[in-house]
Amino acid sequence: SPSGCEYLVITPDRSLAFPSVEYMRATISKHGTRQGNDTPVVIDATHIQAADFTAAKGIKMLIEDFAKRGQPLIFFNLKPSIIAIFRGVKPLDMRICSSESELNDCLK
Repeated sequence: SPSGCEYLVITPDRSLAFPSVEYMRATISKHGTRQGNDTPVVIDATHIQAADFTAAKGIKMLIEDFAKRGQPLIFFNLKPSIIAIFRGVKPLDMRICSSESELNDCLK
């Protein structure tokens, strides 16, 4: 980042629906733990056009996994319709950034 913070960016390439969200959750968790608990993970959601309620529950579990180990997880470029679906399952600790400057502030 411009502030010198190292982070891992993961960019899913499709919409989220069961069972792809389970694969994505496992993959993101695996790569996140490889980087160490201090390295923030940014999910660039540019290509995510749709998600369903089951996917939202999987995302909530992913957020909880990261919170348990104290590793920052940030969603970037989420579309408002996807945010609404994710918030429907009331995830705690969900961090969303919609601009590069906002992301940089979150990473400080």
